[in-house]
Amino acid sequence: MHHSNRVQPQVPLRFTFAVTTLVIVVALAGCATSKEQPAELDIAALIAKTSPFQRDILKKGTVARADYEKAVLAQRECVIAAGAEASELYETGNNELTFDFGATTDTDEQNDAIMLKADTCLTEYRSEVGKVWAFQQLLSPQQRKNLRPEVIACLVSEGVTIKESATITDLYRAVNDEKNIQASRPCISRFAAFFAVAPSRDDNH
Repeated sequence: MHHSNRVQPQVPLRFTFAVTTLVIVVALAGCATSKEQPAELDIAALIAKTSPFQRDILKKGTVARADYEKAVLAQRECVIAAGAEASELYETGNNELTFDFGATTDTDEQNDAIMLKADTCLTEYRSEVGKVWAFQQLLSPQQRKNLRPEVIACLVSEGVTIKESATITDLYRAVNDEKNIQASRPCISRFAAFFAVAPSRDDNH
């Protein structure tokens, strides 16, 4: 019996990307506006609660690409050590990396035991580092505004009905509409950075 999982991109609380979790992402996207600046991450707070491995990376204040890859690879190695099989790393959009993993077991109980161990690898090696890395990839409001016409053109070409004058919030709502979800996927993948949304300052969506 083979069970598999996809490791999701690691991002700030209530903030994610649309590539592999479309419905969740766009629902969160509706909370933001084009004028909203991303809320600042409290890196000191992240350092205080994270593992020594991640603390060593985060103490620099920013996450370099090499350190981000190091964290993802360490998580993958940990997952394999837990007894799971893991794919090679691959891009999910907006400079994020992930990998798929699963286990071939005789029973669900055996699978659950392996997955329980594998899940701890996230908090040990990647969770907070991934949050900071993803936050660093956010577009500025002006960059997102500049991309808006291209995103609209892409959606229209895929059959999504939307006006050229649509605001960024209108775009988020349009791709979240059940009738547009499938058609919107190519554009969300192509413009992953556009659909990456920061958490609100009070985080009370």
